[in-house]
Amino acid sequence: SKFYRGRAPPMDPQTVVQLLCKSITYENKIMFSAAHLDDFFFDLAENYCHDKNPRCGECPINDSCLANTVNGMDVLKKYIT
Repeated sequence: SKFYRGRAPPMDPQTVVQLLCKSITYENKIMFSAAHLDDFFFDLAENYCHDKNPRCGECPINDSCLANTVNGMDVLKKYIT
């Protein structure tokens, strides 16, 4: 990262979400909140990431999804959510 060099300190999940939202806001010059992040993940689950018929090829995060990009992680597609 151009802002932080070294080992990241341990953080609770709420802090990670806040930092992620602040980063997205900063990079895109639009307000992005935890509610937006929550809506985004619900949209993924509802429209793309299904247990029986996932639509991975159409998913907006297909390129960074662990189930598609990391060897051995395709087992994630077998989990029932």
